[in-house]
Amino acid sequence: MLPDLPPEIWLEIMRMSTEILQSDLLSTEVLATEFANRSYKKRYKALRDSLVIKRFLVRVCKQWNALATPLLYESIFIGRGRVLRSLCTTLQTQPVGQWTKRLDVAMRDYSTGLNARKSKTAVDFEHIATIIRSLPNIQTLNFCLDIESILFPMPGSIIQVISETCGPRLKVLQFYGEGYQPHYLDIPGLLAHTPNLVVFRSTSYLDLEPSWDSASESTEIHLPYLSSLYISTEHCGLIQNFPTLDAPSLRHIVTVGKFSNYTPPSPALLTHIQFVEDLTIMDLHEFVDMVRENCPEIKRIDTYLWHWGTAAGFPHYLTLPPPLQILGLSFRDRGATKGGYAHFLSAISTLVFGNDFRSVRLLEKRNLDDLGFSHPVILKELVEVLNVIGVGLEDGEGHAVD
Repeated sequence: MLPDLPPEIWLEIMRMSTEILQSDLLSTEVLATEFANRSYKKRYKALRDSLVIKRFLVRVCKQWNALATPLLYESIFIGRGRVLRSLCTTLQTQPVGQWTKRLDVAMRDYSTGLNARKSKTAVDFEHIATIIRSLPNIQTLNFCLDIESILFPMPGSIIQVISETCGPRLKVLQFYGEGYQPHYLDIPGLLAHTPNLVVFRSTSYLDLEPSWDSASESTEIHLPYLSSLYISTEHCGLIQNFPTLDAPSLRHIVTVGKFSNYTPPSPALLTHIQFVEDLTIMDLHEFVDMVRENCPEIKRIDTYLWHWGTAAGFPHYLTLPPPLQILGLSFRDRGATKGGYAHFLSAISTLVFGNDFRSVRLLEKRNLDDLGFSHPVILKELVEVLNVIGVGLEDGEGHAVD
């Protein structure tokens, strides 16, 4: 027999039972500082695990069902398209959508073949639009629809429903992956309807057609709370099309692609870059001078490189911005040959940095695993080389490696 406890005590116990798994999954602050691509799958797994526990809680007894149902619907994760119809029915017949603060759309059961996907897409997104309309208090909305790297435009019905229903309440809006993305011309109109955003992510591509008639939308974008922005520089016209961006709180920028002579940051974006503390970029050495000149407050840079050695790897005599504290490195190649590692060790020993610099982080576990398991002698040499120049080596979580 269950102890006779007040309902609020039971509710607190239920929250604690899922806190380890989901304590930061509804946290805007955490999402604002830890929203690089490498972490979203781990977070989704934790979210799914948390939802499993909640489903067990609502089945214990009628009393627990009444107490735990708001907790169950606090976050909704759509992992398979086959649940869309039943979820729509539930949300339209029961007042449970009022408790939802977060929605993740990460369906992975599309039919194989391009024609099959096209035939299902309209039905799927029609139900998703209905679900979004049924969640009046949603604050976090994430899409992760990687469909075998096939790029489709995000349907206008989704852009429109976000703008017209939950837009003013949204704090986090993210379009992950390369499956479905809004066209960059749709984004200004979308952002104009989401003034309270803290985190925004999109990697739109120029070859998509706009799916929503946003020609009449204002190009003036005021985002006073936006602290984290994830955009593409190579394929996204967004970076040149922020003529009146007002984002005084912007502190974290993640870019996909490279800044080049053909896609320079807009003057408005450069205005805000001067306050940025956390920057993720491709091939840092190609535009480190721009970062030094425009980011006087920079504290952390994460950069993605192709190889450990050769010209596409880590360069010699890389001069970091003086205020930088942490340099994160991620290599596409899992590991390297002894010659490649020798190049990296030689290059890292010539790193030029300021007085505040304290650590180099290997962001990808697979990179660190290759060193630790396949080349432990080189890992030891790397730690020693960094110690000589007064710098520590850390893993992606910030734990010391020795």
